[in-house]
Amino acid sequence: MGSVEGNNIVVAKIAGKIYAVSGSCPHYGLPLAAGMLDGYSLICPFHSASFDITTGEQLSPPALDSL
Repeated sequence: MGSVEGNNIVVAKIAGKIYAVSGSCPHYGLPLAAGMLDGYSLICPFHSASFDITTGEQLSPPALDSL
């Protein structure tokens, strides 16, 4: 986890490539820093919403938006 211009981000290195997405889950704005990375899926530790770490696209609810 880090920040860019005051916004929290999650940074992951997978297969030699570095990805960065928002560090806050759009469901309730909770931090994704304690989330789990399963392949390319970033899973929110609070409600299990999941997001593609390469694009920020929402993969499963309860989040209503992508990162």
